[in-house]
Amino acid sequence: MAEHTPPRSAPPQDDNDDAMIAVQTVQVPNALFEGAVFLGTALFGVWFVAGSFGMRESASAFGPGTFPFITGMALIVVSLAQLWLTVRPRESRPTVDLERPVAVALAAVMILIFPTAIDRLGYFAVAAVWTPLFAILAGLRTPLSVIGVTAAVLGLAWFGFVNLLGTPLP
Repeated sequence: MAEHTPPRSAPPQDDNDDAMIAVQTVQVPNALFEGAVFLGTALFGVWFVAGSFGMRESASAFGPGTFPFITGMALIVVSLAQLWLTVRPRESRPTVDLERPVAVALAAVMILIFPTAIDRLGYFAVAAVWTPLFAILAGLRTPLSVIGVTAAVLGLAWFGFVNLLGTPLP
């Protein structure tokens, strides 16, 4: 006797979910998806590296531009690895299921706005608003987890940059 497997259904929706960030799935051609990942990662890497050169230098070995430079170079290396994975001959799926595309698009816009907002309003003010919004878009739903992530981001930035490295944040 063959067993019947019920069709896969979307996970149950929380009553607090916005319609805009509800679970949805969009199928994207694999080549387009991988190309977008490569291009986005490479552009962010170049942006970080270029931005690091414009930051004021300090007398210490680790100035304000050190972290963005290292992060940008890492993103460029990751993007080159993605390019290699994209062009090498292999069997791949024809499409990629992109879940929650509206939330992903909003998160991408938030990531692009973040550096500019920091320059104008300061890191801690922007991060105190941006982090909980981003956490909700990422799927955190309980207030305690959103508050915990926000406190961790702010605390690590204060401890790591301001106290440990002696690098004032804007």
